[in-house]
Amino acid sequence: MRKVKGALLKNFVIIIRSNKTGIYNNILNEEEKEIVNQQILDAIWYPYDYYKSLFSAVAKIEAEGDPKKIEEWGFNYAKQAVDRIHKGTARKRSLRHAITSYNALIKMWFNFGVLKENIISDNEMNVEITEFDNEFDFHYYILMGWLRAFYGSYLDTSVSGKFLQKSWEGYGNTIINLTWN
Repeated sequence: MRKVKGALLKNFVIIIRSNKTGIYNNILNEEEKEIVNQQILDAIWYPYDYYKSLFSAVAKIEAEGDPKKIEEWGFNYAKQAVDRIHKGTARKRSLRHAITSYNALIKMWFNFGVLKENIISDNEMNVEITEFDNEFDFHYYILMGWLRAFYGSYLDTSVSGKFLQKSWEGYGNTIINLTWN
């Protein structure tokens, strides 16, 4: 069974709880509402379906389904997490070290999914993403933001990203191209 850590799920629960308009009552089913009312613990594994449904609801309401806003959420979340965890010590590390660290982080958050990095040059690489949910485009946009912020922190530079392939458009996998100075 696919699972995600509560640390990821909790962010969407907090957003849903803080919205006092009642709009989520019309979107979430009873089981999802029960999850929102629970205490979500960072280190506990939760079913992926909860992550997907709560993330989808928040993306549709709060980001109005805008992929750029969702990517920025990912960027801001990852930037804060790296800064909090490493307190600036992640700066100016090697690309190989960044790849190893990022893959370890993904395995801490998801019990599924594979990222394969292909270094193109000193300032470019492709990240092939497989064994995730090929149809869940919001996840790939937030992942793009995570990648940009994480590698930017490790390489101490600004990182840009673009999709070369999108699994939700019929490709077997998603490929993100990252470039930096």
